[in-house]
Amino acid sequence: MRELFEVAIGSVTGRDHILVNKNNQDASCVRADKEKIVVVVCDGCSEGRHSEVGAKIGASLIAEEIKKVALNTGQLYSKNFWEEVRRNTLARIRCLAVDMGGSFLRVISDYFLFTVIGFVLTKENFFLFSIGDGFAQVNDESIMLGPFPGNEPPYLAYALLGSSLTKKDPMQLKFKLVKTTKQEQINSIIIGSDGIEYLIEARDKNIPGKNDLVGPIEQFFEDKYYKNKDMLRRRLAIINKDSVKYIRDVRESIVEVKKENGLLRDDTTIVALRRR
Repeated sequence: MRELFEVAIGSVTGRDHILVNKNNQDASCVRADKEKIVVVVCDGCSEGRHSEVGAKIGASLIAEEIKKVALNTGQLYSKNFWEEVRRNTLARIRCLAVDMGGSFLRVISDYFLFTVIGFVLTKENFFLFSIGDGFAQVNDESIMLGPFPGNEPPYLAYALLGSSLTKKDPMQLKFKLVKTTKQEQINSIIIGSDGIEYLIEARDKNIPGKNDLVGPIEQFFEDKYYKNKDMLRRRLAIINKDSVKYIRDVRESIVEVKKENGLLRDDTTIVALRRR
């Protein structure tokens, strides 16, 4: 599959997180071989003290479980396939939380609450899946997942905590197949955390301190983002960088200070894929 498609990745810390000295709580994982491409993006819970850790671990665990279950069962990504991936991932998170010691509830709440959005591309098919919120654009179709009531999305690991959702709406804690189609129908894909919403809203605004527009997310299918693997992150960083300009008079005295804030309030992660 690597000969058919190429991938670009970028992520930046949201301005609201920078202001309170929080880390970027998004994470992504890409696994590609001759048979399939697996991409997973996880967005850690803002209230979790170390959600960025669990998001990174979770993205890798889910991607590896998808590969492992596909190899072991040969199933064509049926309902049972996704349930096995979910159960296996939860089992591994449970073991990690127990081994870390202390209060199991506290460890899960501090580290392992994250949403999931991802896709699998095989030689025949495409599968877009999720638990919680996020964003996807498949060819020209945009899909925004969420927001949820009270801005409280379901998290995969709620199933380990006896969340009320396990009884009230258990399907929210299981993988949802958002979209499926034939692989030959796929030309381009973007998936990412819900912070992409701010990027989309800013498309017609100027980049802080510059005369250039932010532009549409389709810009991330341009060649430069695939030739330079850090280019996408750098573009997001420029869009989210505060700008300060000092206006001086003829005596070089400062008469005015113009400040423009970065435009991405929430952590923003993008994985873009295009057909070669």
